[in-house]
Amino acid sequence: MKKMLKLRNSIIAVLCFAVICMAIGFSFLSAKLESVEQNKPYFNVSFEKVSKETAVKGGNISPKCESSINNSSQEINMKCSLYAPHDELSYFIVIKNIGNIPANIIGIKENTEFSNNLNIKNAPIKITHSDIVGKTLKPDEETIFKVYIKYSNELNVLEKINFEYNLALLTASPND
Repeated sequence: MKKMLKLRNSIIAVLCFAVICMAIGFSFLSAKLESVEQNKPYFNVSFEKVSKETAVKGGNISPKCESSINNSSQEINMKCSLYAPHDELSYFIVIKNIGNIPANIIGIKENTEFSNNLNIKNAPIKITHSDIVGKTLKPDEETIFKVYIKYSNELNVLEKINFEYNLALLTASPND
């Protein structure tokens, strides 16, 4: 009977030791899997900052523009008012790849909406920007994107123009 009791206690001790070893092994493996998951390759090109470079007034009132970065730093919305011909605004926009693999900028999506019964074809507003299409950003690399907004007088429109200008980047990994 004593032999049986000793055998049973020995088996219980071995099983307890096995369970403890499995728990330690599981926590070690779980920590390893978490680190592997965090090192999964990804790219994320986002807008970091929008700052006004210059504002040139063509009349008595300085042009205005409010900007905001929205949609998880993937979109810029600008609400602008230009008051007279020759009003100009220019902005610096900082773009950064916060991922861990390089990313290509393959395009820029732009949208302009006017509140003065105008559209982009008949509005005296010209919006130009620096060319960053085709640029590759390495991880944590930044680039500056410049946007220029000008009230031209080619169509002889002499009224205040309010509009919204939206920007988004189209990006891909270099392997795509």
